[in-house]
Amino acid sequence: TLEVLGQVCALNMDLAKRTAPYAFEILQCCHKGLLSGGAGEPGHRAACVRTACRVLVACRMSAKSKAIFMNRGNVADSFAVPGEMDERVGVEAIKFVRKATSDKYPEVRMGAAVFAGLAAPMLIRIVSSSAAQRGGAGKDGDASPLAWLEEVTQVALRNIDDESAGVATAWAVTLARCLCASAERGQSVRDAQSEDQASKRSADVDDEVVPSADGANLDLAAKLKAFSESRRA
Repeated sequence: TLEVLGQVCALNMDLAKRTAPYAFEILQCCHKGLLSGGAGEPGHRAACVRTACRVLVACRMSAKSKAIFMNRGNVADSFAVPGEMDERVGVEAIKFVRKATSDKYPEVRMGAAVFAGLAAPMLIRIVSSSAAQRGGAGKDGDASPLAWLEEVTQVALRNIDDESAGVATAWAVTLARCLCASAERGQSVRDAQSEDQASKRSADVDDEVVPSADGANLDLAAKLKAFSESRRA
């Protein structure tokens, strides 16, 4: 049943828009399928991962449809889609990746890598400035805008040397997608800061650079470099 649902939800834009609001419930079912599949033949668990991947495709199609409807062409054409996943879906997606990655069969681990790669552009959160300044995750889920993306990046780094060449390659692709999403988000933040400073100068207001509350979260590449150096040490 799950696999049929997965095949249907990404057939066209209309079905994708109808499916996307139920992403959390579908991902939960897929996650339970991973837990109930046992340690034997991986066909059932692989089907759960395929369905989860198609749900993310439907979410991406729905996000593009909304951007086009609202005449936000720059969002529709961009790689990263900040704020597309709500709190429940994002947390469930991270749990799903962790569980699928630990499977002993490469078919399931391959699906986990593909799922993580599809999720990467949608894992950037939109948080308020006050939440970013407080930092950490509180009762309301306040955290860095890149917290989920960084977590998937760490999972990709840990699994990029998987014993299966195909799985290792899939995780390398996922890592590249994580870095691209982070870079695009960082560029958009810098562009917004430049526009803000330009408007202040045009209004004859002191153009002192205002420090970004989440500036430390922009350079994911630097964190990746530090992580790689620590592994080589």
